[in-house]
Amino acid sequence: MSTFLIKSVVTSSLLTFSLSALAAPSINPAKATFFVYADQGKVIQSAKDKNIYHLVLQKPQLTYLIYPPIEKAGGLKPAWIVKNWSNGGKNSFAKNPPSAALIAGTGKSKARFFILNNPQYNQSMATLSFKITSMKDEPITISGKPLNKVGLVIKSGAVTK
Repeated sequence: MSTFLIKSVVTSSLLTFSLSALAAPSINPAKATFFVYADQGKVIQSAKDKNIYHLVLQKPQLTYLIYPPIEKAGGLKPAWIVKNWSNGGKNSFAKNPPSAALIAGTGKSKARFFILNNPQYNQSMATLSFKITSMKDEPITISGKPLNKVGLVIKSGAVTK
């Protein structure tokens, strides 16, 4: 899936469903697919533990789809995903971390696959961040490099390593 396609889905969903972000919809994260788009981002390696990485997205736009068939779709404020990470009981993202496909320009655009945990939203800096773990036991080679036109697709049911 190209960055253009993800941006198109996010942009059209935001335009079409912009009022749904204001209504604070009741969504079980485990039953939705989330699309996050940010013009810029970065993967940062933890200074305390070299095995921990964080994906930081600047000024992210967040949309969701619940399907099949599409029953709900709309835009969300980035803080929503942090607040609702534990919703859904045993199927929540907190208990069953979601998998994610990251597509970003770093000179070479290619999909990378992660498991997401511990979302944080810093409203004053407009950044959404996740602790990430590679799904394929391969090194995270994009650490420290700026990411451009970042597309992140988040879906419940993480694939184990």
